Amino acid sequence: MDRLNETAGSFKPGELRKFTEGVSWPIGKDDLAAIMKQNGAPDGLVAKVQEADIDQFQDQNELMSKTGI
Repeated sequence: MDRLNETAGSFKPGELRKFTEGVSWPIGKDDLAAIMKQNGAPDGLVAKVQEADIDQFQDQNELMSKTGI
């Protein structure tokens, strides 16, 4: 199992779009984490968002780059 799956839970490419459905960018990390959890994101992935060193994400690309997902 790779490091991402160990820390973020197992999810397939493209599911990130499902987990962020309904997000209006930019969005604060706490609001983003809540939406992702509501959309069924693995707890580890939600935790990576909450632990990010920024308070707001401008778009999905920044989400991926700042969280390593």
